[in-house]
Amino acid sequence: AVYTIFLERFAHHYVAVDGDPKFVIMSKSLSCDGIVASAANLPFRDDSFDLVYASEVVEHLPSMVGLTECARICQKILIITLPNPYWPHYKADPTHLLRYTISSLKAHLDKSRKFRSAIRGLGIELPATQYPFSIPNWFKILSLFALFFLPLFSPTLLCLGVRSPEAKAH
Repeated sequence: AVYTIFLERFAHHYVAVDGDPKFVIMSKSLSCDGIVASAANLPFRDDSFDLVYASEVVEHLPSMVGLTECARICQKILIITLPNPYWPHYKADPTHLLRYTISSLKAHLDKSRKFRSAIRGLGIELPATQYPFSIPNWFKILSLFALFFLPLFSPTLLCLGVRSPEAKAH
């Protein structure tokens, strides 16, 4: 529901799914279809959506079922963000139940053979109020580019999946 304002600029139709009814109500007020459901059991047929975007969701489940469900309902492009398990903010949140590594995420995505997948870093943004100095824009751009290809050093991981040409559509 948080991303509905952004998504409505790029999609003709989109559906927000959240386990919390208050976020679904918020998404419906933004002219979006909203459904209360768990990422562990999404109420959609296989290949229902051209694009599936899940941000900071799958790490709250005790197994890779959320990743599996997102891949199941996705027809073309899969985008999932989640915290890097090696960063302190992952371990500090008691609701992060999924135990994973970057390589286990990649292996799980590749297991279905439905997608060509990649794990990338989303970069780092340092709040200006924490530091007595400003960070030059060129450094921010350089770090974003570097961390994209070195996800181990990024606080947030980006799992990308694009339908393999060999995979049969249903």
